[in-house]
Amino acid sequence: MNTTSKNRSPACDIIRIFAFLSVISVHFFMNSGFYSVPIDGARLYLMTVARCFFMVCVPLFLILTGYLMCNKKLEKGYYGRITKTLFVYVCASILCILFKKYYLMQEWGLQDTIEGTLGFTGASYSWYIEMYIGLFLIIPFLNGAYHSLESKKQKIILVGTMLCLTALPSVLNIFVFDSFAFWAEPIREWEYTKIVPSFFTILYPVTYYYLGCFIREFKPKPNKALNALFIIVLAFAFGSFNYYRSRGSIFVSGIWQEWGALPNVIMTVLVFIFLLNLPSERLPSPVKKTLSYISDLTLGGYLLSYIFDQYFYGKLNAKVDVVTDRIVYFVPMVAVVAISSLLLSLAVNLLYKAMCAILKSKRKTEQ
Repeated sequence: MNTTSKNRSPACDIIRIFAFLSVISVHFFMNSGFYSVPIDGARLYLMTVARCFFMVCVPLFLILTGYLMCNKKLEKGYYGRITKTLFVYVCASILCILFKKYYLMQEWGLQDTIEGTLGFTGASYSWYIEMYIGLFLIIPFLNGAYHSLESKKQKIILVGTMLCLTALPSVLNIFVFDSFAFWAEPIREWEYTKIVPSFFTILYPVTYYYLGCFIREFKPKPNKALNALFIIVLAFAFGSFNYYRSRGSIFVSGIWQEWGALPNVIMTVLVFIFLLNLPSERLPSPVKKTLSYISDLTLGGYLLSYIFDQYFYGKLNAKVDVVTDRIVYFVPMVAVVAISSLLLSLAVNLLYKAMCAILKSKRKTEQ
């Protein structure tokens, strides 16, 4: 997630920062009460569309992982590259637990802290780290399979097969085709008609990873204006579908709007390619360095944003009673949570650098 190189691409830093801000944006809806009120009216429609758009957050991180790691091999030192990720996670977990204990007044003893860190529950947003560790471990083997394919056609078939296994069920297994009542009121509890296998939908991280590999190798460069237009149109189309499925009820969750859903795959690929093809190389060197620095803070910022979500949204929700009125605070809330999280992440990164310097100095002394 924080892969760097001597020839660092500012476009990748922009993608990572945008993905981080999208995570904070998605959490706005979770923390502002969006999921607790009936979906109806113009404001809730716009909130539903916005939520649909920002769901590209985690998928962007996954495609970026494939884009950056597609040539990594199983060699000496490979597994050591996850050290910083684990260090940042452990620090974030401890800080979140301390916040829960002393601010939220939850019971957290030493055993709870150890179990919470090992079980990925101490930092409440750490499910991504649990997933990423497994993905990181198998990346050399995923790359071996990808590079063993000799032609572009074979690689398209690989990506297409993964999409069929992980994303196609999200648009085909969500209807009751022979019931008029379903189409009139889809928010009711239904047994959907299953027409394609859905056993492997949990493998969606691999699908996104291979999409990143494919984009890295073949470098699609569509017309930027059309790309942007498609993103806007599809955000409203997919958001309208989610609104239709939930109207008159609290937000209805379903596989059609999960991380690996086909609408999210399409949106994420379009956003990724759009950001990748921005003329970021023309940016002044100080701007590139700033983007690089902020980009390296996003992992810790993501994990630590739980603390500031709990703090700031507690204040907002106490002050503004009506959920739809809280949308006015979307930009300032996302900004204050993002900045606060990145600053705390900076402290964690500085601690990591200090520890690395100490260990390096110690090794030199021993030699």
